[in-house]
Amino acid sequence: NEGLEIVSHAIALNPVGPEWFQFPMVFYLYDQDKYEEALDVLNTIDMPNFIWTHLWRAVLSSELGDNKAAKAARDQVLHLQPNITVNIANLIGIWQLDFEFNERLKQSFSKAGL
Repeated sequence: NEGLEIVSHAIALNPVGPEWFQFPMVFYLYDQDKYEEALDVLNTIDMPNFIWTHLWRAVLSSELGDNKAAKAARDQVLHLQPNITVNIANLIGIWQLDFEFNERLKQSFSKAGL
C-alpha cells in the first residue's frame, strides 16, 4: 500500500505523467478482486505496443467472463510476443511480487489462455 500511495502522489503532482504510472493501480485492484475497476484504469493507458497492456486486458477480461475480449487481447499478446508462454514466469518475475500474488497471476494468465 505504501508504494501505491507514492504512485498516487506522483500522479497527483503530474496528472499528465507517463502512462505507465497507472499500472500499479491495475495490480492493486486486481489483487483486491476489483476486476472491473482495474479494467477501467487499464482503459486509460494508451500504450498499445506495451505487452503488459494486453496481458492485463486478457487477464481482467477473462476474470470478468468476457471471453471474446480476453481472446482478442491474448491474440494481440501473441502478435507482439509469439513466444510469451515460454517466458511468462520470467515476465512476471520482473515485478518482484510476493509468491502468492505471483501464483495467482500465473493462474489468471492460464485462465486467459496464456
